[in-house]
Amino acid sequence: MSSVILSHQHRYIFIKTRKTAGTSVEISLSRYCGPNDILTPISHDDETIRATFGQEPRNFGIPIPPHRWRRSELGQLVRGHWPQRYVFWNHISAAEIRARVRPEEWGEYLKFSIIRNPWDQFVSWFFWRRYTNHTHMTIDEALKLWDPAANWNTYSIDGDVAVDVMLRFETLESDLSRLTERLAIPFDHWLPSAKSDTGRGGRSYHEILEPKHIELIRNVSAREIEIFGYQS
Repeated sequence: MSSVILSHQHRYIFIKTRKTAGTSVEISLSRYCGPNDILTPISHDDETIRATFGQEPRNFGIPIPPHRWRRSELGQLVRGHWPQRYVFWNHISAAEIRARVRPEEWGEYLKFSIIRNPWDQFVSWFFWRRYTNHTHMTIDEALKLWDPAANWNTYSIDGDVAVDVMLRFETLESDLSRLTERLAIPFDHWLPSAKSDTGRGGRSYHEILEPKHIELIRNVSAREIEIFGYQS
């Protein structure tokens, strides 16, 4: 799945990718959003952080009458919200966003996303998957489940990068600072540590991956590595 913020107030579309600190950026930027902006739902724990700033998901769906509620939508009611059928959702792709917004919004709003070193991204996903599923899967097992094209398919359309600006995870704070200055957002450099405690222990991917893993990821993520110039 990619979450989205579509800000009419600041005229931007943030397309969230996986394991790139996207939720942290999403929570931080939500603080500057107006009542007509689109904020898609995120996890309960992350919404708790966002709620401390008086922000919550909004304008992401269409209200549904009770006789049309689906079982999967009743969780919204439990959380105190009238169920909505999603028009925008967590980890929605650029192509799906383009199909749902006005042509002038897609053409004129600044579109941005986040990229990360593919080897580091995989290791982050590996520990997150083990942590959330309470499993002891090996790296070899994880590589059979991991979709290396997930982020590429999120921010590209018809084989081309569809965003105007790509932030890098490795220089995220400074990249985001420049971007928010361009958008006239008074960014204060605050980013929450959302989804960060997964047991990795601060280790580099060089300490975790074997040469065979590095080569496999190099092959399956070749497009991103070439475009963004990553080195193992």
